[in-house]
Amino acid sequence: MREQIKIYIRSEEKIYLFIEEKIYFYENQDLSSVLESLDEYSLSEEVEISLILHFSYFKIEGMETDYEDNNIKNIENFDDEIEENIEENGTQKLEKISFKENFRWEILKEKILWKMKEMKYLKKKFFLNHIEDKYVTFGIEKKKIEEFKNVFKQEKKKLLDIKVDVASIYNYNKNEDIEILTIGERKSLRFEVEDSKISELEEIDLKIDDLENLEEYDFSDMKTVGLSEDNLKEIFLGTELYEEPNFLKKEKFFENKNLKKFEVKDVAVILLIGASYIFLQNLIPLEREKAKNERLKNETKKLEKEYLSKKNEKLPDYSKELSLLEEVDSNITRKEYYSFIKFLIENSRNGVDYTKINYSDNKWIVQGTVNKFENFEKFENNLEGKYSSTELGYLKDNDEEIVFEYTMMDKKNDN
Repeated sequence: MREQIKIYIRSEEKIYLFIEEKIYFYENQDLSSVLESLDEYSLSEEVEISLILHFSYFKIEGMETDYEDNNIKNIENFDDEIEENIEENGTQKLEKISFKENFRWEILKEKILWKMKEMKYLKKKFFLNHIEDKYVTFGIEKKKIEEFKNVFKQEKKKLLDIKVDVASIYNYNKNEDIEILTIGERKSLRFEVEDSKISELEEIDLKIDDLENLEEYDFSDMKTVGLSEDNLKEIFLGTELYEEPNFLKKEKFFENKNLKKFEVKDVAVILLIGASYIFLQNLIPLEREKAKNERLKNETKKLEKEYLSKKNEKLPDYSKELSLLEEVDSNITRKEYYSFIKFLIENSRNGVDYTKINYSDNKWIVQGTVNKFENFEKFENNLEGKYSSTELGYLKDNDEEIVFEYTMMDKKNDN
């Protein structure tokens, strides 16, 4: 007979182990510690362990009380909203906000960012009624699944499956008509079973700490599932009564049933998301402006216009710095002037945002911020490569960004 070993993660503070028909409670211990404790048993290396997660680890979509942002939920309908805005605002209003250039792009960008965020989740259907094709979706961040898998790998234990406690409770009780309230650490779920199908499912604003002694409360005919031994056994035994949802099992993307639903527009969306991800990774998208940047050596005024015209594409606003540069000491050659501007632009690609630029006594003084230390190192290396004498005024890290001041003297070259 196959050894039945199951681990139920109720929360970060509460983990339960089911082994040899007994339940053990681990308080304020992590999953790694629980797996280490299994070394006390003479287990075969081939033994596989089931992992059960409390429903609070998941984002549940599709309930009537769905807590998902309705605006994001309806993001697929944004194209219709665009047309409605055209009718409501009129052409004059749309011209003022550069509708085609800005409004549509902002909506598309929100849609792309939302889809990118959703791609971080592994989602599985939990069917309420197979005949009517009614279901809710349980979603968990993929990185969380990877964390669990890595712990098992580090402890040299085999992971059989990853399931959710609500599905186990339902499958254990599905052969009777019953109303069940499963009480969690931060929230609870109520569902009603009729004819082996779930007719109602809703989230309840109730946590187990609100009910110090659960047995003292009268829930009428409603069955409550808390932390009693019988409740925990239901969860452990219920995992053997169903295959899906299993968050360890990967879905075959190119199954026949999926191919029927896979359309050309789906390919287009995937390609758009991929291309947009690469685009949005760049803090300052200057690639498209390379040709124009080459002409900056001869056209200082064009530089100012390029920055101001690209302000809506989230390029930093260097209008103040440019005005300061126009007042720089007249002894600076125009060649050096262009060279310094080019240096600022190239390093802005590394996430450098300039807050002050000054020139006096044959010295450039630059103050700015950068969001990552490795980006500051790139800036520093470029600085030392261009100027023969540099001096760091200060470097401060306030957790959100790095603030610095640098002084540069005597250029090495004008490239």
